[in-house]
Amino acid sequence: STLLSDNNLVRLIEWKRNEMMESASKTGILSSQTIKKSTELDQLLNLQQHLASQSLKHLKLKNG
Repeated sequence: STLLSDNNLVRLIEWKRNEMMESASKTGILSSQTIKKSTELDQLLNLQQHLASQSLKHLKLKNG
């Protein structure tokens, strides 16, 4: 098992997305703060995609 469960990762992504949206409404979509939040969100989404891909590969290998 991983320290970061699928459910926790989804919640973290939602939290980061909300942070980014709040930043955009307060400081603008092109502010450095919003761009930083967007980059952090991208990293989490990339991690989620990577983990999903690894999980799928594992299932394919397991089931032949």
